[in-house]
Amino acid sequence: MLSNGLNALTPGAPSNLGIMFIAHLHWKFQILPGGFDRWRSGSTANGYPAFVPWYMISAEFAGALLLIPGIHTRLVSLYILPMMLGAAQFLLVRRAKGGAQRRRSIAEPQDDVVSI
Repeated sequence: MLSNGLNALTPGAPSNLGIMFIAHLHWKFQILPGGFDRWRSGSTANGYPAFVPWYMISAEFAGALLLIPGIHTRLVSLYILPMMLGAAQFLLVRRAKGGAQRRRSIAEPQDDVVSI
């Protein structure tokens, strides 16, 4: 670790992740029709407890504001970790057409595919 607190092993990773959080916040507040309220109601409709959307927003703001300049990257990463694990669980388990199901369908031959 450098004296200014930046990680010398992965100099671009915290910045790239922070930029991704900025883009995701922009999507939630500006691009999504219905904005934040629609996203929040959708997450509660998917069965998440009421505190989860607020935790996710705070984790994304922490990632966007602190990861890019490299401030407390380890603590911010620990704070963000449950959100990232939950997103991976959502993609792998709850989305039947994406995630692990898609990789498996590419690896295994399908019955409805005609081979020449």
